[in-house]
Amino acid sequence: FDVAKRMRAPNFRDLSTACPDRLVPMRLMRSAAPTKDTNLPLAVKEGLDLRGQEEKRQALWRGFQHVHTQPMGDKERIGNALLRRMDRMDVIYAAWMRITRNQEGEKKHFTTRINRGGLALLNEMLLEAHAREFRDAFRIVESALRRERGLLFFCAAGKDRTGLLAMLLLSACEVSEADIVADYAKSNGPEARAVALQGFQTYEEKGALGLDVERFVQAPPHVMESTLHFLRKEYGGPKKYLEQAGVSKESMLQVQQCMGEPVPEHACNREG
Repeated sequence: FDVAKRMRAPNFRDLSTACPDRLVPMRLMRSAAPTKDTNLPLAVKEGLDLRGQEEKRQALWRGFQHVHTQPMGDKERIGNALLRRMDRMDVIYAAWMRITRNQEGEKKHFTTRINRGGLALLNEMLLEAHAREFRDAFRIVESALRRERGLLFFCAAGKDRTGLLAMLLLSACEVSEADIVADYAKSNGPEARAVALQGFQTYEEKGALGLDVERFVQAPPHVMESTLHFLRKEYGGPKKYLEQAGVSKESMLQVQQCMGEPVPEHACNREG
């Protein structure tokens, strides 16, 4: 049966749909944050919440037996990642805004630069600012797979932080870049309106500060293509990024084997 048709969690899908010939369903799933009344598959036992604390305004789905948290979106760390991309005059202006405590001016200055870079820039900043969190999230996923616990990972809209983690997991499973891009583009729709970006929590707040909202609620294929190019250029590819973040080759192999069919007993022994 088609599980997605009975889901009310926005942007829900089984990660295996990215490459059904290689990956087994009902092991890893992704979505936007599922509210308490969401209808999810019985296979989902654990959750992995990638949102920051300030984003958690609604109760989560009641069916989780355990929810791991790995918050991403730290404003200071992402701001520093953006500063490293600015030219000297932009940095001086941003510093002056901070010294004079002109918070609105500082945010608008950053927003202008973010609008120029778009979602591709956002992805680069998230990857740079939260390498440790992506490492720890990968380990949480690996543990859930080894224990045969169906896991749903999610953020606010289920496409940016969630999309990056999905890309890293699919890369570890040797899924092709074309399939990774196609999976990301499935999130290219209006239900991803509540994209979490640099502490701006609502559509209205983002619009008021000049962010190109319509651009950031999409997920066009060229964004993931650009992100994969960035990882190849700066790290040698997604798997090399994971290695530099602290994920071992053995862990990546565990995930690949646990997501495959059949599951080798030596690769996916239960823990505990």
